[in-house]
Amino acid sequence: MLRGLQHLKEWELEDGAMITLKRLVICNCHYLKMLPGGLKHTSDLQELELVQMPRKFIKRFRKNGGEDLHKIQRSTPISLNIREPDSKWKPTPRSPLPLTTVVNDGR
Repeated sequence: MLRGLQHLKEWELEDGAMITLKRLVICNCHYLKMLPGGLKHTSDLQELELVQMPRKFIKRFRKNGGEDLHKIQRSTPISLNIREPDSKWKPTPRSPLPLTTVVNDGR
């Protein structure tokens, strides 16, 4: 989990690092520009959750033309969860996710 890293702009991940990562949560990292390229080598990744991230970052995962979409596409489906909580939302261990998308490479 990357959480509350307010000054994080870039994240570097070497190829082959974190290859057994199954779930990644990125929360309140408002200056993070993109996912690292090395993330495409995490073949076990099953879920990516974006919580309170800027719309500009979230747009990078759109199905048509999302600049970071290729970094999370797999032959097996991956769940992309995006939480944009309103002012009444309070985090709990099992908070429902307003948006869940399954992403794969079209095979």
